[in-house]
Amino acid sequence: MAEKEVASNLRNYGQQDFWAWLWQGTSKVLGWLVLISLIIGLILGSVFTYNAYRQGVLGTYASRLGIAILQTRIGEILSFKGVSLVDFIINPANYTLSRFDWSTKEEPGEKFGVEVKSVKTSSPFYESNEPISIVAEITAKAPPFSAIELITNCELNKSQQGVIGSLPTEDRRLVIAPNEELTFRSECLFQNGLTTDRERELISGNFNIDYDFLTESRFAAYSMKEIALERLREESPRFREKPDPFNFYSIKDPNLEGDRTMRSTFTRGSPILLAIASDSQPFKENAWYRLGVKLENRESGGGYVYRIYGVNLFTPSVVELDTAQERGRCDFEEELRSESAGSFNVYRAKRELLEYRNVDCDAKDVLALFGLGSFDDCIKKIKSKMEFACHFKFLEAGDIPVKYEITAVSDFRYSIRKIFAVELTRRLGAVETTTTLRSV
Repeated sequence: MAEKEVASNLRNYGQQDFWAWLWQGTSKVLGWLVLISLIIGLILGSVFTYNAYRQGVLGTYASRLGIAILQTRIGEILSFKGVSLVDFIINPANYTLSRFDWSTKEEPGEKFGVEVKSVKTSSPFYESNEPISIVAEITAKAPPFSAIELITNCELNKSQQGVIGSLPTEDRRLVIAPNEELTFRSECLFQNGLTTDRERELISGNFNIDYDFLTESRFAAYSMKEIALERLREESPRFREKPDPFNFYSIKDPNLEGDRTMRSTFTRGSPILLAIASDSQPFKENAWYRLGVKLENRESGGGYVYRIYGVNLFTPSVVELDTAQERGRCDFEEELRSESAGSFNVYRAKRELLEYRNVDCDAKDVLALFGLGSFDDCIKKIKSKMEFACHFKFLEAGDIPVKYEITAVSDFRYSIRKIFAVELTRRLGAVETTTTLRSV
């Protein structure tokens, strides 16, 4: 009995010793893994911090981290989801450039552009076999700085040929001079009318209106010397209580937001929204800041951007863009540089970025190439919105906030496609018409 008890005790002791050994070994391994993870994290964090500081975006990430913690929005901290972690650490500036507050509004004044007022048959009733006319009423007003060249045509989804009428030029082109307005009619003719014995028939087609347009966006940029800001902090109790140079100098800019970012304005009636955005102002001299330009289709335009000819930035000569990409990606390249005071530098969006957006959404090989199911998918995913970004700095600044203007200009071809359907109903020897309409 004693021998069995001794054997049992030895067995229990051995099991306890094994579990103790296993726990001790596991603890050491876990401890080393934690230590190695901390070292790797410290190294990666140091590399990221250094690159963010070198590329001038450390403050951007610091403020975003603080806001995310205060609002418990952890996803905001991990906003590089879907990109390479290595690239995020090496090039942190690339992932701040596309995150702007796109606050913008239309300029006050007259509305410009092209609008299809109505599409309907010229009469609610026709005789049998009488040609049926579908008429679009179109209004066009050109802005004072650019003419509008307009092309219109009609396509019927039947074998009969659609015919355009009412345009004053034979080649279906119309030029509206700057600051002029014109209302005209375009006709699509279903030549044979209702020729069958059926009581009902549906005819359909679309009016296509293509026109060139130029949209401007204006952005106020204030600069101020860093030493002047420091002097205010040291000498003015009022400024220390509320460190806002705009408030201190009683500068009332209608487009200045509460966080001292600036709202841009764009051409009234433009079929696209063209916005400029940047960081809080005033900008210090020789410090790098973000600058973004966004082009986005508007529902009120009634169509889509068919082709972008160019997106240009006009900056004061005291503003320089980082086209060498030393601070991260830059979507602009220098076209004209001026050294004289009061003049402008000109930068243009890189051609390869525009070429991607200028694909033909009607082409089946394009849809297959991009894995898109339809024309509508192509418009929505490729042509509805595009953004450009770069870092910039002021080469000089004033003792008080000095106002400059940065202007973005985009010229493009816009397409309006009005799809119509006309139901023909034979009633008491005549043909009654009912028209429905939708836009692409």
